[in-house]
Amino acid sequence: ADRAALVDLLASRPAYAAKLLDAVERGQIRADEMSAVHARQIADFGDAALAERLAKLWGQVRVSDAEKQSLIAKWRGELTPEALAAADRSRGRGLFARDCASCHVLFGEGRKLGPDLTGSNRKNLDYLLENVVDPGASVGADFRAVSFVLGDGRALTGVISAADDRTLTVQTAQAQVVLDKNDVAEQSVQAQSLMPDGLLSKLSEIGRAH
Repeated sequence: ADRAALVDLLASRPAYAAKLLDAVERGQIRADEMSAVHARQIADFGDAALAERLAKLWGQVRVSDAEKQSLIAKWRGELTPEALAAADRSRGRGLFARDCASCHVLFGEGRKLGPDLTGSNRKNLDYLLENVVDPGASVGADFRAVSFVLGDGRALTGVISAADDRTLTVQTAQAQVVLDKNDVAEQSVQAQSLMPDGLLSKLSEIGRAH
């Protein structure tokens, strides 16, 4: 829990993010301890040097439309009925807990930052691939990411879950944060989903996964 909180903190400012990537490069922090949400937050700082290091150490955060279609076709070809039938569901449960449960609920487990997956069309491979590879293609109003820059320079991205005259309650991928509106220097609603691109790039090849 302490390590997760540390990674969350280090991804909140450009200067800290450089230190985070230093730690990943030295092996002090594993790349998989950085979530895709952390990676996109770092990419959104607009720092070319950070983005280049992020791509080298963690992977690409965004891909073009043509690349997305190519990725969908690639995974559709690999995830044959035979491959799916032979899949280890316990390992899939572990992957969900690691990469998805911080934002989604499935059968009562996880955090409802994004849509509840229990009733989604999970048996439709095309539906799954389109939503995982290109999560920004269709974003419900309730799940649009809001980016904040605070007066002290920190950056924060999440979904506003509650608001009153004085505060905003923001659900991030790691925790629920209550912000004083007077501390918010900038606030912008993102057109894309809070769910980042590139989640499947962190998985091993199908042949090595069994």
